[in-house]
Amino acid sequence: MTTVELQKQGAKFLGMSSKRVMDIAEKLYTSGYISYPRTETDQFDKAIDLHQLIERQQEDAVWGDYSKA
Repeated sequence: MTTVELQKQGAKFLGMSSKRVMDIAEKLYTSGYISYPRTETDQFDKAIDLHQLIERQQEDAVWGDYSKA
């Protein structure tokens, strides 16, 4: 999804501010889980196992609960 869409969805469904959404996206990026969050990357190689990446997020103390929804 695009950066703008990520911020909209974070606010709408998770009740998070745009800054909080982007702070989490930045942390995911620096941990190697996602592409750079301030670009409009919305297409991924078919070889990427997105379900596995989401499952790995569930262990995080900060945003783990969001990935379980």
